[in-house]
Amino acid sequence: MNPLIRYFSVFLLTVGLVPLVYADSKDSGKAIIAASETLGFQLSKKASETIGIKIGLVEGNGNYTVPKQALVRFQNHIGIYRVRENWIKLILVRVKAETNSTYIIQTNDLQKADHVVIQGVPLLRIADLDAHGGVEEGE
Repeated sequence: MNPLIRYFSVFLLTVGLVPLVYADSKDSGKAIIAASETLGFQLSKKASETIGIKIGLVEGNGNYTVPKQALVRFQNHIGIYRVRENWIKLILVRVKAETNSTYIIQTNDLQKADHVVIQGVPLLRIADLDAHGGVEEGE
């Protein structure tokens, strides 16, 4: 695991914000209850509440409107967290336009019934890196 990710995990545990724990089962008390390279990861209900995750239904067809706080920027990429059947997955997007509070994004990885995380994204990013061993996608 990346030492920086471990540091943030320990820091968050210390201040009581996010109980980041590896888990491949649905045992109670675990923050990350499942992880998959193809599907993403699942959080326990308690972890989702602790992180403060809020989701919203995507609007659009090919081009989607999302709140600015939904975007994740890492390395030379921009993404959002898609929620599909309780699996949370970081998907890459392209920003096409912006308003004061939203971005118009383009991606082929969203469908009409999908939701996106619109609040709690920074801590969710740490959970994502923890769930996948601290490796950025594409490495």
